[in-house]
Amino acid sequence: MTIVLLILKILGIVLLVVLGLIALVLFVPVRYRMRGSYRTKPAVTLRVSYLFHLFVFGFDMMPERNDMYIRIFGFKKILTEADNTEEFEDTIEETAGAGVSAAAEETAEAAADFAQVSVEKKEEKIEAEASEETFPESVCGDGSEKSGDSPKKKRKKDRIPLWERVDGFFGRIRDVLLRIQAVRTRIKKILEREGVREVPGFLLNRALLLLKRLCPKKFSLTMAYSTGSPDTTGQLLGVLACFPYAFRQGWSITPDFTADSFYVDARFDLRGRVFLYQVLMIALSVLLDKNCRTLYNEIRHGS
Repeated sequence: MTIVLLILKILGIVLLVVLGLIALVLFVPVRYRMRGSYRTKPAVTLRVSYLFHLFVFGFDMMPERNDMYIRIFGFKKILTEADNTEEFEDTIEETAGAGVSAAAEETAEAAADFAQVSVEKKEEKIEAEASEETFPESVCGDGSEKSGDSPKKKRKKDRIPLWERVDGFFGRIRDVLLRIQAVRTRIKKILEREGVREVPGFLLNRALLLLKRLCPKKFSLTMAYSTGSPDTTGQLLGVLACFPYAFRQGWSITPDFTADSFYVDARFDLRGRVFLYQVLMIALSVLLDKNCRTLYNEIRHGS
């Protein structure tokens, strides 16, 4: 009896650990944050973290470099190296002196080889012209020309008439249109069935719901701008004021009526999160829907 209770205790602990891990994976959000600025060139940083920053994806797009990396349990893996111009220039300066002599020798050898090849080609061309001049005008008793056609005649024979090319072009367009019409007819025939006609609206609803889950929860913007003309600057401010989303988020948009040229100085910061159970529920609602499965089978296996 004691052994049975011990086994049940171990199984209960294992079950609780598994359920805890599943709950941790499903109910801990995937967070993302994007910050950036723009004056003359854009600068953007993106961070996506999961499970209390145990899994992190980072991307930095700067005027001088572009970095991309992932970090798992503290171990960082760089996906793209930094593009630092100064480091490349220093490397070029160090290796330039050592490579000049080798490059000069390779260039001289290549020039000699090229000259030899040119001489051989000229000799072959002279021999070919001489053989054409000494070729008899006829090889048959009736004085007919030689059976081999010249390259010009072959090109003339291989040349496709203009009307045939135009007809082939319109023929390809006609084939594409016929295929599109056939696909449209097939889809229309499938959607005419009862229950399947509601699938496009259902999928659109699911897609909008997923997009709503992925949308950022906070979006702050600080911007100063000028179009170079006071009237157009004021008109643009009036257009931006028509969007109430900016007022709800507390955006700071400052027009500059004194500048003589166009410029935009902006800084933004957006944050969002999504739970895996939300994505999983949306996916399962699509996979388990009877009409969606019917539409999938009709498209895959045909009607």
